[in-house]
Amino acid sequence: MVFPVHGKFSANYEDCILSIKAIGPVNAEFFSRYEDIVAPLRKEIIAPRWGSFVEITGQAILPFNSNERAKLSIENAMKDALIATCLCLVNSESPNVSKAFWEKLYNEVGIPFQFFDNEQDAVNWLKVMIKDDSSAL
Repeated sequence: MVFPVHGKFSANYEDCILSIKAIGPVNAEFFSRYEDIVAPLRKEIIAPRWGSFVEITGQAILPFNSNERAKLSIENAMKDALIATCLCLVNSESPNVSKAFWEKLYNEVGIPFQFFDNEQDAVNWLKVMIKDDSSAL
C-alpha cells in the first residue's frame, strides 16, 4: 500500500554547506522523496570536504523503517566528502528524545556532529570543521 508523503523539506547548497530544512512529522515515503532530491544534489558538490546543516521543525524522529536508509544516506554522503553535520530542532515536541535519536544515528555512522539552538552558530561551527577538517571534538 502506498501512503501519501507526510512532511516537507527544502535543500540548498552554498559555500560548502548543504542546508536541509524539514518540517515533521515525516513518514517513510517522505524519506524516499528526500533521497530522490538530495542524493543527486550531493553528487553535484565539488568540494574536497563539506558539511551539512539540518533544521527540523516539529517532530524530529524518523519512522523506524527509515533508520537504516538514513544511515546509508549519511554513509554515502561521507563517501562524497561530508565531514560533519549539525542539527537545529525548532519547536520540537520532545527535544530530549529527538536529540537522543539523532545522536544514536550519527554515532553509529561515525560522523562528527553537534546540536545548536540557531542556524548562525551551527554554520559557524561547520565552517571551522570544513576549514581545518579537525573532524574530532
